[in-house]
Amino acid sequence: MISVPLSGGSPLHPTVTYSVSPLFEAAASLHSLAHTTQTKEHSDWAEELLSGFDSEGILKEWEYFAPIFRETIPDVLDPVQTKEVMFVEDLYGYFVQMPTTSFTKSFLTPEDGRETGNAPPAIYQDARQDAEFVKGRFSLFLSTYWLLFFEEKWEKIAPLFVNEAENIYEAIRTPEGCMAFLQKVAPLFTYREEEQKLICDDGTTENVQADQLILCPSYFYDQVRLVKEGLSTYLIYPMKKWKTPR
Repeated sequence: MISVPLSGGSPLHPTVTYSVSPLFEAAASLHSLAHTTQTKEHSDWAEELLSGFDSEGILKEWEYFAPIFRETIPDVLDPVQTKEVMFVEDLYGYFVQMPTTSFTKSFLTPEDGRETGNAPPAIYQDARQDAEFVKGRFSLFLSTYWLLFFEEKWEKIAPLFVNEAENIYEAIRTPEGCMAFLQKVAPLFTYREEEQKLICDDGTTENVQADQLILCPSYFYDQVRLVKEGLSTYLIYPMKKWKTPR
């Protein structure tokens, strides 16, 4: 259970605030692309994107990296880790400074790359044999994807994040408004008025008090997810897309 105190008057900022990571959105878009089934909206986009990959000569690179995006998004690309990566230039430095062990641990499990009857995807074996090379190759692929494809998409969907930020800051003027907003995006939150606390049942028996709740709306990621970092709790959730630009 996670609790966030809301005492101290209104508005609630910075106890409850907002964050966005373009790199996480790029990773979430690849996670969506790697799914075998797509929503109608994303299936049209995925078909166009794969065609673009083919014409730009990076389809085989995508096929090489797709296995690490099928089930989840690597931890090193979550919005907590990547909150300072706002432009493609930041991405280069991010991967250069990242320890190679952190990179591989974010998507390798003890079973990945082992013989299990079928030949495992090449990336798992390569990451065990030369992780530094795979990290550099991954950085190059993400940079290329960002420049050739994602940047244009980001420019189109960025206004949705601006609108969502406005909705958040309007909602957090009062605890009641904050609770009403959270109930819409993540019903796992409740508000104990007598204690002036937000309570989140995250399915664990551990009682954790966070000093800050940071809301991370996403266009591509379609799940609700909590990430804890120090005294902050990050709530990743899918935005409602009333008008979705293509």
